[in-house]
Amino acid sequence: MADNATADNLFSDEYLLQDEALAGAENLNFPPSPCLTVTHDTTVTPRLITLDYGSVNCRCRDGRFRRGIVLITYTGRPNQPGSVMTINHSNYFVNDHQISGIRTFTNGTYPGTSNPARMRTANITISFPRGGSMNRVETDTVEFFAGFNTPNVRLDDVFLIRGMSSGSQGSFTFNRVINTPLRREVSCQWLTSGNVTISRSGRPSRTIDYGNGTCDNQATVTVNGTTRTITLP
Repeated sequence: MADNATADNLFSDEYLLQDEALAGAENLNFPPSPCLTVTHDTTVTPRLITLDYGSVNCRCRDGRFRRGIVLITYTGRPNQPGSVMTINHSNYFVNDHQISGIRTFTNGTYPGTSNPARMRTANITISFPRGGSMNRVETDTVEFFAGFNTPNVRLDDVFLIRGMSSGSQGSFTFNRVINTPLRREVSCQWLTSGNVTISRSGRPSRTIDYGNGTCDNQATVTVNGTTRTITLP
């Protein structure tokens, strides 16, 4: 199911973007993309960050094209345990894929470690450029696995995503379970490793594998013992 692989990559991309925005707002040194206007309103409760990419596609630093607005509200410091961040969208597109819906993150610590983590719930819809859409309801944990001890250096940050989701696409419903944590590195615009299994109504289950750590746009999908390679946007 290539569309679920696309969704995994776009959702992890969005998480890193929002995390960078929060770090920038906290340190007052958020580096703007060519088309991005960042507004940070600390007079309201909860505080509000607005990321406005404008109304036409703009090529951003990571090579992706974005347009539209992302709205981030938050309480407390970005990584403070118990603080909450909520993300919403207004006509927001990444590479002409529209992302809509809401995500909520609650900060804590990953069990058995001292690593910061965010427990995430989401109800997100992706509308595809070719037409059609996918809805996913997610419950997962994003562990800040590496790089959190160098807050002024972003490119060494690594996140591990664990959890499950369910959703629908057209007349089909599906359940998705992360078997091996999805690894997202700030230095790479794609997932670099991890795999998930998707069970879809009326279809055999399939496993998506994002590789062994190499930064590339390739993943594999295995169905009934047959594996094919797909390219991520």
